[in-house]
Amino acid sequence: MSLLAKSGALHRRARAFIAAYETALAQTAPGARVKYDAPESFDALACDIARFQARTIPGFARLLQARRVDPDALTRAVDVPGVPTEAFKATRISAFSEHETKVIFRTSGTTIGARGEHAIRTLENDDYASLVLGGQALGFSSSDTPTAIFALTLSPEDAPDSSLIHMFDTIIARYGAKTARTYFLEKGEIEKGALKVAAFVDALTVAHAAGQRAIVLGTSFAFVHLLDMLGGRPLAHLGVDLALHTGGTKGRSRDVSRDELEADIARAFGLSSEGCIAEYGMTELSSEFYRSARAGSSTLYFEPPWARVVAVDPVTLTPVGQGEIGIAKVIDLLNVDSAVAVLTQDRVRHEGQGFDILGRFPGAPPRGCSLSVEEMLG
Repeated sequence: MSLLAKSGALHRRARAFIAAYETALAQTAPGARVKYDAPESFDALACDIARFQARTIPGFARLLQARRVDPDALTRAVDVPGVPTEAFKATRISAFSEHETKVIFRTSGTTIGARGEHAIRTLENDDYASLVLGGQALGFSSSDTPTAIFALTLSPEDAPDSSLIHMFDTIIARYGAKTARTYFLEKGEIEKGALKVAAFVDALTVAHAAGQRAIVLGTSFAFVHLLDMLGGRPLAHLGVDLALHTGGTKGRSRDVSRDELEADIARAFGLSSEGCIAEYGMTELSSEFYRSARAGSSTLYFEPPWARVVAVDPVTLTPVGQGEIGIAKVIDLLNVDSAVAVLTQDRVRHEGQGFDILGRFPGAPPRGCSLSVEEMLG
């Protein structure tokens, strides 16, 4: 079997997880926990993907060898060594050649140094998962009201290499009502003056007059700029139903805690505490995680059936106990052609049926991440 055929078979197995969840979701009341039967063992597919990547990605093969992990002996997803996000800046992590690349997503470049790159061969499963989870978190499955969706980001044309904007655009194209303008950040420096607040307020006014439900999507730092530029001016009368924010604010705007930001967003738009939801994702992943009352919890991020977050010790990279803080190792079944296990610098803690994000690991990359990069590069 060719590499392309092997990759395609793994993608189809991963897609079955999304399809089964979509079916179960359609039979579940909004906000209730989805009762879901997986099409196969999560561990089995994750380990099969790891074996495929061990044979096609030299850096990952070196990482396994350095950790004395035999890919053929793997039986648990948690035992797959994580590829650090820093490695995506240092080398190409891909099971296919450059001429087979459909798109390369790049990190935002908010930190010093090179931008990380995630080469993608197919977006079919990525987009499918975004629509299923986005539809659930934003409440589209239970509403037939035309929805105007506005994004406090650059447009896809201005940022074709942004995985976040691609995800937003996928959701808007599927669920959004036609509006005169959708994106409200101008190309150039990401700063206060580039956010078109007057145009955004005008667009909300038009949607409200047309009787449309309105949703606002944006990065956390863009919401901070919006609130600063509004200067306390309320928009509660314009019928915004939900606001979704993602990412942090440190280094891009004044530093604001998550709780403070969400309280300010809710106050500005006249939302309940459940009307402000959060998304967690990154360029190096193909899956997203939501914190949303419509998806079962407004306080914890939930894991879709095709992705798991494991809190690991920042030095030893071994899993920590339930309720303890570690850095996030994400097992993502949709990352068939890159890294099925991604090691981040985000501090997380599992609590019951979900996990919480406690910010970035302070200072330099954790020792475990740095060592893994060295091992991958040989």
